[in-house]
Amino acid sequence: MNEEPLKVRVEVEIRTPHAAELEKAISVDNVDVPQGITISLYHNEENLYIIGECECVDPKRLLTLRNTLDDILVDINAAIKVLETVK
Repeated sequence: MNEEPLKVRVEVEIRTPHAAELEKAISVDNVDVPQGITISLYHNEENLYIIGECECVDPKRLLTLRNTLDDILVDINAAIKVLETVK
């Protein structure tokens, strides 16, 4: 019996006046996203959106997605601190 993969999509919305700068800064890091996981970033005037997706046959894959999003959020937090300092 073949199991259908669980399709997981996580959307994160961050309200920030630095959405454009953050998207540009963080997009460079998406080069090393684990295989089978896709990360998309986009913004509007006041929000940065992060979308993480994967097809999970193995529950470990879901943890990998969570860890990848966590890494991105840590990077965003650091970038916000820098932008606030420069401001």
